[in-house]
Amino acid sequence: MDRIARALKLDPAEIRLRNMVATDELPWTNVVGVRYDTGSFVESLKRAMEMIDYNGFRSRQQANRLVEGKYHGIGICSFTEVSGTGAPGWRARGLARLPGFDSGIVKVEPSGKITAFVSHAHAGQGHYTTFAQVVADALGANLEDVNIVEGDTASTPYGTNTFASRSAVTGGGALLRAGDKVRQKIKRIAAHMLEAAVDDVEVAGGRAYVAGVPEHGLTFKQIAETAYAMNNQSLPDGESFGLEDNDFYDPPLVTMANAVHIAQVSVDAADGRVKIERYVVVHDCGRLINPTIVNGQIQGGVAQGIGEALMEEMVYDDLGQFKNATLLDYLLPTSEDVPNMEIEHIESPSIDNVGGFKGVGEGGIIGAVPSVLNGVADALSDLGVNINSKPLRPSLLSKLMREVCERAD
Repeated sequence: MDRIARALKLDPAEIRLRNMVATDELPWTNVVGVRYDTGSFVESLKRAMEMIDYNGFRSRQQANRLVEGKYHGIGICSFTEVSGTGAPGWRARGLARLPGFDSGIVKVEPSGKITAFVSHAHAGQGHYTTFAQVVADALGANLEDVNIVEGDTASTPYGTNTFASRSAVTGGGALLRAGDKVRQKIKRIAAHMLEAAVDDVEVAGGRAYVAGVPEHGLTFKQIAETAYAMNNQSLPDGESFGLEDNDFYDPPLVTMANAVHIAQVSVDAADGRVKIERYVVVHDCGRLINPTIVNGQIQGGVAQGIGEALMEEMVYDDLGQFKNATLLDYLLPTSEDVPNMEIEHIESPSIDNVGGFKGVGEGGIIGAVPSVLNGVADALSDLGVNINSKPLRPSLLSKLMREVCERAD
């Protein structure tokens, strides 16, 4: 996109804005049949530009990009991320033995506490917190009363597991569906115990009560004791014992998240070192469950992307010998390389899946690599340096700048 912009003498932001699907055109299906149900493509780019003062930077930017021995540039990445793929998506890729669905079990114990089992396994994404929030919301329970069990094949239900930014979409959807079934049973039993109509019963804060009369209610423990026949109260006619249920969720073909990353960078003219001076992200993962955890995932992904863009590389010699197999030789970004990130969120909940969630796990790295590389390319654009590989180590950038100067001479 940046090369097209330079060839047409347009700003990289302008070429993107001209080619984006506007919000009022959504839902929109592309030429290969993929549906974009909701999104904020234009809004995200415009907000990121405001945050980093994009137009102000352009107005101050020198034609040759050089100020006090450093070339200065700015790079944009606007992307959509396929997430939460269900069975139709995997079948379309020719994968017959990857289920696509996930499942959840929600159980209110006789104590009134809740245990939920889900067909996922965490790898540091904060599942125990976010899934507990989803279950608490679905049931009308207190968050501190919810315990999540996952990653144990002896007790958790069947599903597809955790990868490809799918946990919130598929696991969250399954838990919402199972939780709603249990919530409805809570209402039916509570209505019987309170001698009220089911439609008049509300559930919140770990209690079921008559609408408009919150003091006329019952705790989950009191309702569970009836469900498990631990008191003299009868169940409604036709109601089964216990207070648990399960459900499966197979989401649509894809759920599309979107984001914009903008990196403001400088390149030292003397030695080719790149410094990321500012970094902004506007991310849209649909309905936010826990903003702090989402920010952490974005920050971690950006840090990984900076490493990929500027330093991380598998090095082999001419004989195929791997040369940097340990962290003594394989360079990773440190706190000095990763800037403070300015992150904002736009929420455009999905209308095609349960819960409105969209994936976020890979969004940080997807946006980081192109935005940093585009920033360096912009900084060196007046020199005519062609950025077409990575990582952009100082040695490579020095070589590219030196070759340009030699050709000019």
